[in-house]
Amino acid sequence: MSQYDQEVESRLSIIEARLAEIEVAIHQLKEAPAAAEPTAPAGADPRVDKIIAALKVAVPGAAKNL
Repeated sequence: MSQYDQEVESRLSIIEARLAEIEVAIHQLKEAPAAAEPTAPAGADPRVDKIIAALKVAVPGAAKNL
């Protein structure tokens, strides 16, 4: 094999090894339980409650989902 062929073969081997590592990592992520997003309970901050109340008074139709 020429020097070029040897270099290409070496690089290809590195790429294949890295691909195998990535495939293992993907498989592990798929099997791992999904982490729940932290959510703040309703009424966690009284300042937010005041802002929501003010919005409901100022713009009654726009604050239905708050």
